[in-house]
Amino acid sequence: MRVFADFDAVKAAVGEDIGVSDWVLVSQERIDRFAEATGDDQWIHVDVERARRELPYGTTIAHGLLTLALVPSFFRTVLRVEGVKNSLNYGSNRVRYLSPVPAGSRLRGRIGIAQAVDVPPNGLRVTYHTRFPITVSWTTAGICAARASPPFRDALRPARRPAAACARAPRRRRGGSPGTRRRRRTPGWRDRAR
Repeated sequence: MRVFADFDAVKAAVGEDIGVSDWVLVSQERIDRFAEATGDDQWIHVDVERARRELPYGTTIAHGLLTLALVPSFFRTVLRVEGVKNSLNYGSNRVRYLSPVPAGSRLRGRIGIAQAVDVPPNGLRVTYHTRFPITVSWTTAGICAARASPPFRDALRPARRPAAACARAPRRRRGGSPGTRRRRRTPGWRDRAR
């Protein structure tokens, strides 16, 4: 664990990788509790028997947001700033879920400091990043990349239509002859017209 004496030490570490967290187990029990707390009880997360039959990993997979929610636990094992009264999660940017996390996987995150900006009167807003994606113990592929800090849908997505079936008809120009009837404009009409 890296300990920073004050805000100046944090600002001096901008651009550095701070460290790698301890492993965190993503058990089925943890997935079930997250599903209950969020109301996201899709079968790919909670139905162990169906997942064993239908998912490529033979087990349920964790929610993408559960993966992101583990980031604070990663921070606790990587860094500490002395003298901080409290901290507030300001949000996450550029979050991508790169790979599914099967139940029973262990995760860890590599934490770095992207930016540190003074906030009056006596605060500091720090943007952390996972420069290298969060890793799963059974693979070298990353599963989540975020600035500050999957839903696995590919196997469940309906088959795509052939490109010819998706081609648009040529757009007609608005206006035209004097007898052309104009459509009533409703909210969002510009988006549909494109």
